[in-house]
Amino acid sequence: MKSDYKQRDLILKAFFTDKEYIGGSKRFKRLPLELLELLVIEGHTDHEDRQNNAPSIRELLVFAKQMKEKGYFFTFGGYAITHEREDYRVSIDTIDITYYFDNNNHIYSKLIKSFFKNADEIDESTNHFHFWYD
Repeated sequence: MKSDYKQRDLILKAFFTDKEYIGGSKRFKRLPLELLELLVIEGHTDHEDRQNNAPSIRELLVFAKQMKEKGYFFTFGGYAITHEREDYRVSIDTIDITYYFDNNNHIYSKLIKSFFKNADEIDESTNHFHFWYD
């Protein structure tokens, strides 16, 4: 799938952490749920794409929307592959979840940890979960 890479990069522009493509990829972080969904709608990424053991983008979107209704806010990180490469895509390898309430032993906390149990890096701190997939 080759979409309009200029439009894709415009959507990601504020979230890129690299100034230029390095080795054909450019990292981004803190992409809001709504913009990840826009990338899918506009065909800039495949909703079935997944980073190794991570959930697919479709699964991430469904889960993030369900949990948003419960007060959990998702942002996503990953990388964009340049249109000059055969494997042009957007991949999600990082999920950050923030919440603004007491979450001690909350059932949704257990559900989140279970959903992301295959992450290579799991970090939980006050009002925040961080999951990363290699």
